Amino acid sequence: MRKRIYIIFGSFLMLLFTSGITYSVFTSNALLVSPDQSIAEFIFNFERVSDIDVPLTEMKPGDEKNILFAVSNSNEETYSKVDIEYQITLTTYHFIPLVIELYQVDDEETLIGTCDESKSRNELNELVCNMPKTLYEYDEEDLHNYRLHLVFPPEYNDESYVDLVDFINLKIKSEQKI
Repeated sequence: MRKRIYIIFGSFLMLLFTSGITYSVFTSNALLVSPDQSIAEFIFNFERVSDIDVPLTEMKPGDEKNILFAVSNSNEETYSKVDIEYQITLTTYHFIPLVIELYQVDDEETLIGTCDESKSRNELNELVCNMPKTLYEYDEEDLHNYRLHLVFPPEYNDESYVDLVDFINLKIKSEQKI
């Protein structure tokens, strides 16, 4: 008999506590509308693509090649209202012994980084070259111009470099900076 009373009383207490919590969860609300409420937009425009593939089959010893591209935090009239950090990553097999340099070309030309055998390779045996991260401030529209400079040095004019197939993939990764 006592056991039944304890079970009924325990069940009653459990029902009382869980119904109060359940009721508070389902009936709580927050005022989400205020006169100065605004939503930050994340806009990141990099010439409509997130990666660029550069075929290298036509390059011969002594050749140079320049690839121009731009990265922007705006899209037509709208610009990002949050801080954005982006990083340019170059991947290549580096079968062709190219000199690979990335320059930022704004007011003056600045070498951002090089991609050579001192960098690490990934699980696919691709050479992965991460350039320094760049920050776009939320309060201004900005555009960064870049030039990827490739040189096939003339001293590699040898039959062993004929018909080598290689590529460079340029990726731009962006994230909201908090």
